[in-house]
Amino acid sequence: MASVASAALVCAGSCLAGCHAVKRPARRVSTDNITQKGHRFVQRPDDRLLEYTVVGPDDGVAVLHLPGFMCSAAQGRIWEKLATSLRVRVITPSFPGFGLSDCSPSSDSRKLHEFVDDVATVMDQEGCEQFHILSVSSGCSAGAMIAREMPERVLNVLFGCPASPEAARSDWAPAPVSPRLTRACQLPVVGDIIAWFLARCLSSEMRMSWVAGGDLTIRRLRAKDPDMLQEVLRAQDDAVAHTHRGVCDNLGSFMEPPPVNISDLSPLCVSGRSVGITLATDDWANPPYMQQRWKEQLPDAVLIQVPAGYGHFQCLPAANQERLLEFLLSGKVQSPLRVYSRLSKRVSWSSHAPEQHH
Repeated sequence: MASVASAALVCAGSCLAGCHAVKRPARRVSTDNITQKGHRFVQRPDDRLLEYTVVGPDDGVAVLHLPGFMCSAAQGRIWEKLATSLRVRVITPSFPGFGLSDCSPSSDSRKLHEFVDDVATVMDQEGCEQFHILSVSSGCSAGAMIAREMPERVLNVLFGCPASPEAARSDWAPAPVSPRLTRACQLPVVGDIIAWFLARCLSSEMRMSWVAGGDLTIRRLRAKDPDMLQEVLRAQDDAVAHTHRGVCDNLGSFMEPPPVNISDLSPLCVSGRSVGITLATDDWANPPYMQQRWKEQLPDAVLIQVPAGYGHFQCLPAANQERLLEFLLSGKVQSPLRVYSRLSKRVSWSSHAPEQHH
């Protein structure tokens, strides 16, 4: 009995220690940590540091780049060659808790409206009075919030493969994650453990392959553009190298409905700005019906079909990147992109999703 009691105490102690470890706040970041990576930073009034990168010429047209979930400012490096050739200045911040951006101290789950002021500070420091927005996947929620709150500063906007506003309230979840796991991620301690596991126990390639169709994209990039693949994987590693807390703090950015009605962006279109929404017919993480929901709420936006082959990672191929930047600069859709006008029926993940190979 004594041995059983001892074992139980050891197990209980281990569980408590583990719970304490996953709930432990991230270590504070220093400015030296950020500058040693060649990145830039701003310091917020609450003493937080926000990390960001800038690629392209200093006098280039400003583009605010908001990458998807579990990415950092390092993701901006994938735009470097194009930014230089097109004379575009791409500015990419790390969301709080990712990369070397300090976690938000206000709550366990960061609220997107807090990020608007963060972005304004970054763009002020870079001297960008006005700028375009290039947002991708879960970064689209932040892009929509910024476009609504800063309409006088925002020019053209591109939403790359966004989830539909009601996705979190329906039986859909970021495939192939189940709704139950989605809800579990938001539970105290349980969500922290899941976040720790994702950040510490899985490689960036494994996390990327978990996205529906991600394994196929990895194989295609490895064959056609291995440098791009390595850059993307490095950026994902960079996002969680400092702490797993960013996973917890940013879950709400794609597991909760955007804190803004997409229809609130209509004044941008009315005032002559161009708003584009990309989709790919082989995107089974955020399938086309989700982007059609954005179009329904924002009729003056343009649905842009990206060539199939890369699924949810449709913004990675160099040819697509170039045309997406050109859309922001000109407001025009150019080949191989095309305007998407066919309405499709909403589909079921379970009955239509491609088989995953891991």
